[in-house]
Amino acid sequence: MYAFPCLINMISAPTKDKFGFNVLLLGAVMKKTALALTLTLVLLFSAVTLSEIVRFADANPNMFMKPRYCHISIQSPQNGTQNSAPILLNFTVKKWEVPDVYSYFYILDGQDIQSGVKMEEIQFVGQETISNYTPFSYIETTLEGQVVLPVLSDGAHNVTVFIGQALGDGTIQPANLETFFTTANFNVDSTTKSFPSPQETEPKPFPATLVATASGASAALVCLGLLVYFKKHKS
Repeated sequence: MYAFPCLINMISAPTKDKFGFNVLLLGAVMKKTALALTLTLVLLFSAVTLSEIVRFADANPNMFMKPRYCHISIQSPQNGTQNSAPILLNFTVKKWEVPDVYSYFYILDGQDIQSGVKMEEIQFVGQETISNYTPFSYIETTLEGQVVLPVLSDGAHNVTVFIGQALGDGTIQPANLETFFTTANFNVDSTTKSFPSPQETEPKPFPATLVATASGASAALVCLGLLVYFKKHKS
């Protein structure tokens, strides 16, 4: 019978150990300490993980995003001999995420890049969504340009088209892109005559209308001559 009141007293009254400490209060403090320690460890682990992700992304910049680029291709002049004047430079640009501060230049025969001639006639052609770059897609812009090259001497030449930025001091800074230039080699021979195409050398058919007209006129003259002849002999 005395067991029940003792049990009730143990539950209702604060429990103290032999040193006089409140055991329940000590347990609550230990729980709070454990929770704080757990949160600290979680935050520390998150910070380390985030630091590793940033380090990995810096070491592999192409892992999550396609690097910006500018691919330039020259359609003319191309490998071969140019014998017509003027010589036209035609090129195409395919780019992604290229800032508008950049312009397009050309140099001839290995000139210094600072001698680049800025090209103004650049036309927008269109845009295309490229979706074969996993896991993202991006929009590629296509441009076309044309410029008349200066008169060149006979012999071997080359032309380089590149993208760069014209600075305030008059210098040209090449673009820091995946690709920013391309070069085409060609020859100039002003003494070479261009031969006509096979279609131009084929004999043209004689005009049938002219033949019929001439034949009719000849027949009329013959008849008229015979008529005059017989008329004279009758008289």
